[in-house]
Amino acid sequence: MPQLRVLTFLGRSPGASLSAVADLDGVAAATASAMVERLVRRGLVIRQADPEERRRVKLSLTEEGATLLEGARAHARGRVAERMRVFTDEELAVLAHGLELLRDVLDPAKQQEHRS
Repeated sequence: MPQLRVLTFLGRSPGASLSAVADLDGVAAATASAMVERLVRRGLVIRQADPEERRRVKLSLTEEGATLLEGARAHARGRVAERMRVFTDEELAVLAHGLELLRDVLDPAKQQEHRS
């Protein structure tokens, strides 16, 4: 699961640093480095030197990593869709409304609107 989180993060944030990966999981840089090393060895992540900052390494998904991540997402969407078939239309409407409320609470821009 931690490796999937890293792949998801890099899918959304290509070129992220190792320290950003460590912050994501709340782990030490050495732990994040070991996890990234395993992903690199599997051919899922690539390290590239940052041309603007010599000591910084940029991390990105390889094509294989992006394909694996998309497959995992598709599998998860399928499982969720399958489980949601038991809901009535009314229950789905309530669920959709609740998710909209949750999105608004978690969206920093929406939080600013409510404070103003």
